[in-house]
Amino acid sequence: MRDPLGSLPDGYKVVDFSMVHYFLINLNPIHKEITAAHPDYKTWLASMVELGPAFTCLHEGHPIFCCGICHILPGVAEGWMLADISLPQHSRPFARRARAYYDRIGTDLGVRRLQFTVVARDVASIRFAEWLRFEHEGTLRAFAPNGENILMMARLYL
Repeated sequence: MRDPLGSLPDGYKVVDFSMVHYFLINLNPIHKEITAAHPDYKTWLASMVELGPAFTCLHEGHPIFCCGICHILPGVAEGWMLADISLPQHSRPFARRARAYYDRIGTDLGVRRLQFTVVARDVASIRFAEWLRFEHEGTLRAFAPNGENILMMARLYL
């Protein structure tokens, strides 16, 4: 999907995801803990990128978030996101655009269900997911690589 967030203010740009972005992003503390606990996060991430569209939002050349959608079953996709520690100060330029993207993604990608997981203690990410109209479906106990609980969030496009 080309230009998923539409026109952004000066200094912001959306580009196709590259593994280079993963090495440049300054992960927020929760994402840093989870990725560090994964035995081979880079290989897992590369495999996710192969299964669907992935992009990075840059601010003045620095990645502030990377995300993608991977198709896991016919009509079902899983989303992923990596957030830079500076992301909260950039939320205004893209939050409404992100919501519009998720409003149309079911039709654009032919999915009836989009799901993703959120660390149970990551209150800001849970609130953002709910604002994007995702619902908490259940808790995956001790699911994260470091043993933390993870919430399964999903949005249906019927």
